[in-house]
Amino acid sequence: MNHSNQTICIDGISYGVDQLVDCKVIARLVGLSHRTIEDMASRRELPMYKVGRSNRYCIADILTWLSEKQN
Repeated sequence: MNHSNQTICIDGISYGVDQLVDCKVIARLVGLSHRTIEDMASRRELPMYKVGRSNRYCIADILTWLSEKQN
C-alpha cells in the first residue's frame, strides 16, 4: 500500500508512514522499550527488514500489526 503522502508525528518529529526507522522510534510509537522491540524482532513477532546488519521497521507495517493485535 502506498502511503507516500501520509505522515505521523512521534515525539514531535514527523515521519512518513512508509519510512524505515530504527527500533527506538518504534519503541516510542508503541510505548515499549527499545530492548523489547529488539527482542520481539529477533523472535520474528513483528514485521521488520534487514538493512545491512541493522533491523529497520516500516511505520505503516507496525501500525497494521498493532491494529491486527487489537482485534
